[in-house]
Amino acid sequence: MTTPAQPSSARSIIAGIGRRICDTTGLPVCLDAQRFIKLNAVAGVVFLLIGGIGALLLALTRWQAVHLLPVDWFYRILTLHGINMLIFWILFFEIAILYFCCTSLLNTKLFSTKLAWTAFLMMLGGAVMVDVVIMEGKADVLMTSYLPLLAHPLFYLGIILVAVGTLIGVFNYFPTLYKAKKEKNYHGLHSTRRLWRHSGGDHRRGHAPARRDHYRADVPSLDGLDRPARSALVSHDVVGTWAHVAAGQRLRDGLRLVSSRCHHDGREAAQ
Repeated sequence: MTTPAQPSSARSIIAGIGRRICDTTGLPVCLDAQRFIKLNAVAGVVFLLIGGIGALLLALTRWQAVHLLPVDWFYRILTLHGINMLIFWILFFEIAILYFCCTSLLNTKLFSTKLAWTAFLMMLGGAVMVDVVIMEGKADVLMTSYLPLLAHPLFYLGIILVAVGTLIGVFNYFPTLYKAKKEKNYHGLHSTRRLWRHSGGDHRRGHAPARRDHYRADVPSLDGLDRPARSALVSHDVVGTWAHVAAGQRLRDGLRLVSSRCHHDGREAAQ
């Protein structure tokens, strides 16, 4: 079953704000953030693979029938395994998840691509530096990279680069949250109810119907578009939940009005 093509107006609006719509999830994807999500996720998987290879070598060494590595290389690979599997791949993947959550889930653009590039290059350079120093036999310190065990200065420089790069990536996350809140691209449950109430859904409280674009500037462009195109421009909690809540409330109000009218007519007939 093929998805109907989006109208040209929907495509132009999406292209103009540097986003696309995921064909699988229907979530908006910031094109700038997409690049860094892929880079950090792939880098994390690569370092996880390095740590996994190290784990396999350690297992073959602990197997007495094989006893693959000598003593010095055993602790060298053990250091490589621990650093990559407990630090590097987790940090890279966390940054990828942060970029995804603050852009796709909140329907906004990444705050700064320069900060994202700086964070990724510092983390990647530091991680590669640490792994190279370990493989050269200058940092057989396991996870105890402090006194009384000493490693090469480049080992500590690499750790610092990874740590600072991670902090820069996290710093890029919070301004993106502020940007989403300022642009009002994200509507939570409270905002959805407020949008429904001011759109004529709450008749009992006497609110005058208002235009739906009171809170979303791009909502007027949804008039006349089919459902896939509307979902491409407005988050699901606005398009989907608003329609169901409003329809259900209007049905209940209508049934209540009919019931009240029948009761009134019955009283008049009895008199």
